[in-house]
Amino acid sequence: MGIENLLSNATEISFGILFVSLFVWVMKKNDEREKRYNVQLEDKTRVIAEQQSFIAKQSEMMGNISNTVKETSETIKKVSEEIHDIKVKIER
Repeated sequence: MGIENLLSNATEISFGILFVSLFVWVMKKNDEREKRYNVQLEDKTRVIAEQQSFIAKQSEMMGNISNTVKETSETIKKVSEEIHDIKVKIER
């Protein structure tokens, strides 16, 4: 009696098996996609960290260059003043 019921409801059983199989397949594909996304996210996070480090180093270098230019400008100004004083002394 149990087998006869199963055979008479074969379409319902087939649909159930198909549904469960499809559900398992979709879950497996979702896991694979999530793993790929995590790898990509880790790669992009690493690249961003490298870029931030590069920008920080460039900012530090620009600060050093700015200080050097400022010091050089002050030195040129002093030399210019000394040259002017020498010219004034020569003209007297």
